[in-house]
Formats: sequence, structure tokens, C-alpha cells
Amino acid sequence: MLRAVSLSFGLLLLLGAATASATSFTYGPIVGRGETGDKVIVKWGTSSSSATTLYYKAPADPTWQTASGASSTDHEVTLTGLAASATYQYSFDASGASPTSFATCPAPGAPLDVVFYGDSRAPFLGTSQHPMVIAAVATAHPDLVLNSGDLTYGGSFSEMQSSFLPQIVPLASSTPYMAAPGNHDDGAGLVGNFSRPFPTPRGASEAWRAYYAFVCGNSMFISLNSNDVGNATQLQFIKDKLAAAAASLSLMNCSWVALPTSLELSEMNIELPQTKA
Repeated sequence: MLRAVSLSFGLLLLLGAATASATSFTYGPIVGRGETGDKVIVKWGTSSSSATTLYYKAPADPTWQTASGASSTDHEVTLTGLAASATYQYSFDASGASPTSFATCPAPGAPLDVVFYGDSRAPFLGTSQHPMVIAAVATAHPDLVLNSGDLTYGGSFSEMQSSFLPQIVPLASSTPYMAAPGNHDDGAGLVGNFSRPFPTPRGASEAWRAYYAFVCGNSMFISLNSNDVGNATQLQFIKDKLAAAAASLSLMNCSWVALPTSLELSEMNIELPQTKA
């Protein structure tokens, strides 16, 4: 059962000032959903190139498991084999000090609470509204946050790092946060900017791409890159995912497609499958 959390904000004209981050971290951590409900993605940045280790476990487990990001300033790990409807702790300290927690996807058929918002365009349109939105979302304790794009005005990573990422981390470090790229996010090019901090589910051997899909509970979510609507590979990806959702006995909800602009699926010659009873 997919449930949308009602928040009365309308079109968001927001964002704010830079917030200082910890000396060893340049952004994050940001938690996101993996391709399937038993996976969670964690991304973070460090000021120096190193192979940072993430420690994680269920609260009742006596020992920590480990996952290491690449030796880089940008780190990404995908945690796999996680139990449904479970809480896990994670830490960047071998002793497990000051852990943060996240919840995995609900089991199929259980309620799934989702918050959808977007168009913050930091820092051009404001300095205080976005933190208020993030605080309100946090009180709702959703299973998932979807951002429809136009995160910053110019789309550069430095702009995200100074005026957007510090504001979402209090929420996104524990609540899976998924973003779709809008036209403003492509202002400086998606690769090396938008691509760096945000989780994008994909196969282990697949290169980063600006569109993705994931399953959580009994719902499939598809995020599109409307900056490249004529991309034949993306069009085929969408059709394949919609067909898979329509054919699946476990996906009882119609696929939800996140469009970061006013683009209509009809413009892409794509039809949504019928919602199952």
C-alpha cells in the first residue's frame, strides 16, 4: 500500500546558507534505496582521497559488518542482503561510536510512506524555507523522500556543497533520499556535479547514468532524465521497467514515474501499465 505523506508547501521557493561540515567529510552521508528492497546505498565525501570504511549492523547483532568505499574523495557503497522492515545502524568509527540508523523497505503489502517535493533552486530563491521543509519532512518519518529536481540554481557541485547538501544531511543520513535531475541541475553538466552526491541504483558493473529505477515494498519507482528525452537507451529502459512492473505478481502498485519537469510521458510515446487490483 503506497501512501503519500501530505505536506502543504505547494511549489517550493527555497534554500539557504552554507553550513559547516565535519573536517573529514565534505558532504553526506546520504542514504538511498538500492535496486531492490534488500539493498541500501550510502554515499559520502571526504577531504582527502582514502578508502573510508563504513560499519553497519542490526541493533541486536553483536558484531559490525564492514563496507569500504573506493580510494577517492567520493565514496559509494551498496549494502546487500538486508532484511525487510528492519532498522540498521551504521558508523564510520570501528568502535561503532555515534551510530546513525536507517530503515529498510517495508515488506510487500505493508504501508509505504513517501514524501515528494522539489524545485528548491538553492541559493537563488531563498535562505530559510528549505530547512523548514526538511524539518517538517523529518517529523513525518517517511520511508522514502523523492526530490523532483532543480536542487540548485546553477547545478554545480560547489553550489550543492555550500547551499543544498548541508541542509538535507540531517534527514538524508537516515531517511533514503532519491533525486531526479531537473534542467537547472544540468546547468554545469550532470557528470561530476549532480552525479557525485546522490544515490542512483544500478547494477554493480554499470556506469553512472542520470535515470534509474528501484523497487520498494510492492511499488516500483522510476526517475527520468528529462534533459535528454530523445535518448533511445533511456526510452528502452523505461519501457522495459514498466513492462516488468506490469508483469510482476508482487508489484501491486502501478509504477510511479518521477518527471523533474512538466514533460509528459505522452511526449515520449510511453504508456503507463494498468494498476493491478
